[in-house]
Amino acid sequence: MNNIHETAIIHDNVEIGDGNYIGAYTVIGSPPEIKDGFPRQGKVIIGDNCVITSHVTIDAGKGQPTVIGNDCFIMTKAHIGHNAQLGNRVIISAQALVGGYVVIEDFVNMGVGSKIHQRRTIGKGCMIGMGAIVTRNTGVWTVYKGVPAKAGRFNKSGAERSGENMAEAEKAWYIYYKSC
Repeated sequence: MNNIHETAIIHDNVEIGDGNYIGAYTVIGSPPEIKDGFPRQGKVIIGDNCVITSHVTIDAGKGQPTVIGNDCFIMTKAHIGHNAQLGNRVIISAQALVGGYVVIEDFVNMGVGSKIHQRRTIGKGCMIGMGAIVTRNTGVWTVYKGVPAKAGRFNKSGAERSGENMAEAEKAWYIYYKSC
């Protein structure tokens, strides 16, 4: 069973799994914000056990749907652009912005006010620091910070919280980081 606040606007083109919370004044399924042919109606698919707090906007996809995986936590005033694909256990902090066609892999954590440019991929287990602006694809299990965002250390705390094999996560990070 889902808990959806009475002021939330959920358009008819939205499929919602089970055990989700959707907060006040959230709008899900608005037409994708694309100049050519606006308004064009696509779809949004939300998995199970997600928390989407107040004033969040999630745009429908164009062609392919916008997808929110399972166990995601999307905080107040965040925006998820059209055709974005969020994996499982993703955290999007307050006022973070996800551009259109962005892919966010499992266990990613976006800090307060961070931004991801359209058509970018954020690798598994990354931490995007508060206020960072990601303009390029990222590696895996890496902390990014700054404007534009730069790769930093291994995201040890993220790997620990994920339950993933720590040695394998660190090896994946090392291979990526040393290749840059």
